[in-house]
Amino acid sequence: MDNKKIKIPEPLKKYVIQDIDKRLIKKNSIAKGGQGTVWLAVDDQNKEYAIKEIFVDLKNPIRQIKRYLLECASLMRAQHPFIITFCGMTDKYPFQIV
Repeated sequence: MDNKKIKIPEPLKKYVIQDIDKRLIKKNSIAKGGQGTVWLAVDDQNKEYAIKEIFVDLKNPIRQIKRYLLECASLMRAQHPFIITFCGMTDKYPFQIV
């Protein structure tokens, strides 16, 4: 998968995080599943975040990208004490949800 940016729907544009690797440091893997790997990460203030790094199916990347955008949009709208707060997303590979 190349590093080209994907088209982000307007409501999600304000959540795009540029240079995520410079802003958050991945500490260790928390979980790994069929969709991706979840990492524990920290910022420069030592605040903890979860980063979900999405696996891209190279046989059908368009479907995977649509699923990624749908998950980001769903998290953006979700307001529940048992759902993590959506902080942002990347717009190029590797696709990540914070």
